[in-house]
Amino acid sequence: MNQVYTLASAFIVASSCPASNAMIPATAFPSLHIPSCKAGAVVQLTFDAPSAGDKPLYAAFIAGTGTVFVELSKEKEVEVPRELEGLVFVVVTNDGESVKDETTVAGPAVVGFAFESAVDDG
Repeated sequence: MNQVYTLASAFIVASSCPASNAMIPATAFPSLHIPSCKAGAVVQLTFDAPSAGDKPLYAAFIAGTGTVFVELSKEKEVEVPRELEGLVFVVVTNDGESVKDETTVAGPAVVGFAFESAVDDG
């Protein structure tokens, strides 16, 4: 629920809500920014979250076909998986196997990939 609230919170204007409204029982995660990119590109993610120390962080690319985890470099760089197409949600997580509130560090962010938009190495 917190990940959905994180996406929706950008559209919520707290001062426009009546004081009588109940508080939403959710917390937004730190924001995640991904520059425009193509599948196969190496990009630097921008997020402000507590340090993970020596524990690796992962970018979880969540698409309709499944979730692909890619380890982030110390500089927060990641190679975008080549197989991504359409709308993809990206979450920074401290677990390379699952995405849930307990493992989310930042995000989600939404990225759109045109079909057959991978970087051309040739």
